[in-house]
Amino acid sequence: MKLFVPTNWDNELIARIKDYPEVEWLYGAVTLSAVGSGRMSYLLPEVDRSQAEEHIKLAKANGIKFNYCINTSCMGNKEFTREGYRNIIDYLGWIASTGAEAVTVALPSLLEIVKKHFPHLRACVSLFSIVDNLDCAKWWQDLGADEITLVNRTINRDFKMLRALKENINCELQLIASLTCLSGCPFAPLHANQQGHGTTDGDPNKNFFVEYCIVNCTLRKVKNPAEFIRAQFIRPEDIREYEAIGIERFKLCDRCMTTEALVRRVKAYSERRYDGNLAKILFTFTDPADWNPIKMQYLNHPELIDVTRLATLNQALFQEKLYIDNRKLDGFLDFFKNHDCRLVSCDKCGYCAKIAENAVRIDGREQAESVKLMTEFLDGLISGEFFNSKEGA
Repeated sequence: MKLFVPTNWDNELIARIKDYPEVEWLYGAVTLSAVGSGRMSYLLPEVDRSQAEEHIKLAKANGIKFNYCINTSCMGNKEFTREGYRNIIDYLGWIASTGAEAVTVALPSLLEIVKKHFPHLRACVSLFSIVDNLDCAKWWQDLGADEITLVNRTINRDFKMLRALKENINCELQLIASLTCLSGCPFAPLHANQQGHGTTDGDPNKNFFVEYCIVNCTLRKVKNPAEFIRAQFIRPEDIREYEAIGIERFKLCDRCMTTEALVRRVKAYSERRYDGNLAKILFTFTDPADWNPIKMQYLNHPELIDVTRLATLNQALFQEKLYIDNRKLDGFLDFFKNHDCRLVSCDKCGYCAKIAENAVRIDGREQAESVKLMTEFLDGLISGEFFNSKEGA
């Protein structure tokens, strides 16, 4: 097993994970850049290039390689302009100078640019490229990809397809273990685009965006806890099932988390076991202390929206009493080895719902309040109510 671990640019993180032999790579990006990346700027640590350079050198000194994220899924066509292209080349030149050994990309043109001008950099295809079939994987391989991160929300439990990919694709394959995206999530392409624009220098909206997608995702899971089980995460105990296929690379999340939260994840997956609340090592909103502080300069734009409405989000999103009993999930993955979720509706199958009844606990009062707040939030966005108040009010 090889772990691909997010960095929050805290040098203490390196000190605390360097002795886990499973940790092969760190990945991350500065807060804002000419290209953009795949996480929200208001939660990413505020890091400049000199700090990034120091951190990457420290990682390398401790035997950990670095993969730099330039995985925006949309550059607004700037990549095909004279200035935009020049900015990409300059940015890639700086990335190469840091000692980073790889970059993660989501745009085919960007991968080709990397291979043309910086062939020594390993090119890794992002989750945002939505690779979950042989044809798509083959196209990326032919473009020069060295590694492909498969899209977790459709493929992590499709063992038939995983075997086919491993047998037919020559570049490395990587799975994301700790994301809890909705299975088959319809919001994912929009969310990827929003995050790319939200981390790109010169964004006309000052890198502001509303978490429409996250609220929708969380609302559906809180209303129906079976969605927590349908989310195609990989438990530490189940890593062996993927290694048996020949897949050895696993990505953890998230760059927006504290050092303590990230170390907890590395420890659990390295030890291949976690006792207690599984939600504590997945991408779930259970403990505000696990997340970087919100940077209000990216959200406080009363000229764009009624910002007072954003204050309810923390209260709505965090399910501090959510509990997913990991021991009650022992053996649950066996069902998927001979079951094709793409051909059977969840309503007819009912397997994950039955598992959730036994393994997931959510406080009724907290659940009701969160559903109410998130529903009101989304109604305000869609009705336009959020945009009717006077500027600065």
